[in-house]
Amino acid sequence: MAAQTFLTLEGDSERHGMSTRHARRLADTGAFSRIARGLIDQGSVDRYLQSKRMGRTRAWAEHTAWGAVAMLAGHDADWLGATQASAFDRAFVSSPRSTIS
Repeated sequence: MAAQTFLTLEGDSERHGMSTRHARRLADTGAFSRIARGLIDQGSVDRYLQSKRMGRTRAWAEHTAWGAVAMLAGHDADWLGATQASAFDRAFVSSPRSTIS
C-alpha cells in the first residue's frame, strides 16, 4: 500500500495556484479530503486539479477531424475553414511534439 501524502491548506494552496480561502472552501465542500484541521490529502488535490485541467471540450466534426489527419500526414485540407484551421493550430501546432506522438 502506498504511503498517503498530506498537504497543509495554508502552505500548499498557493503552490497549486489557489488562495488558502479557496482551498479551505474546497475542503469544506468535500472536493479535497480533509485529514485533520489544516491537513488535506494530496491525492484528492491531484484528482481535483486533473479534473479542472481537462475542461469542457467539444468533439470535432467529422470533416474537421479528417482535415486534421490530412494535415498531420502532410497533405492540404483545403476544405477546412479558418475556424477549423485555428482549432487545429491550437491543438497540434502549439503543442510540444512529444504530446502528439
